[in-house]
Amino acid sequence: KLNLETNNRLGTAASMIFIGLTLWQHGNLAECRPYVMQAQDLAFELVDYSTQAWVFVQQGFMDIVSSKHDAAEASLLQAETIETDPFNQTGAGNPFLLLHLAFAKAYLDCTKEKYSAVKPQLIQPLNMTLATNAHPYMIYGLALNVILFAVEKKADDAVALLGLIDQSPLAFRGWMEHWVLLNQVREELATKLGATAFKAAYTRGTTLNFRATTEKVLHEIEAEYKQQTT
Repeated sequence: KLNLETNNRLGTAASMIFIGLTLWQHGNLAECRPYVMQAQDLAFELVDYSTQAWVFVQQGFMDIVSSKHDAAEASLLQAETIETDPFNQTGAGNPFLLLHLAFAKAYLDCTKEKYSAVKPQLIQPLNMTLATNAHPYMIYGLALNVILFAVEKKADDAVALLGLIDQSPLAFRGWMEHWVLLNQVREELATKLGATAFKAAYTRGTTLNFRATTEKVLHEIEAEYKQQTT
């Protein structure tokens, strides 16, 4: 409101995207999209590359959870072009923009079943997540590993991560309720394990610690990647 009253249109563009991100985190995807589109219109009018990059990443994420792979890929390519073009730099590389983009790219590969490409992509964003103690992004990383564990036939570990993730505030994970792939995997795990085993694994997950679990997942990925590259 203050940005609108003072005619700070750059600030308004940034505010619109962050309102959209907040609604996204809460799971209000339908309400999120108009704010993202308003941010996009202002960002292009004002040649605001930072907000443009945020818009493209967020559009990509919204398409990823809906399994619109081609649209998501196009949006993420646009965001990456802005991030890597020295003429379009977004203010010393906002670390949370880089995190959002890195996770979005990993999520896209996961939804396209390019599982072998996902783990190496997670090393940098998980390290950044731990360095900044960014709890919402710990959830992004752990949610991806639910899928990876399920693919690797580690059903108990996948369900334990679900139990842990579900302990976090809805404001950090509301968007996950719309992720088609995760919902499918959750149902498959319940069928595979049966009610008793699923409940036991899920309950075990509720006792885990977010940071310690994220560190454990990262160390396992790093060890596996090191083994593959030596």
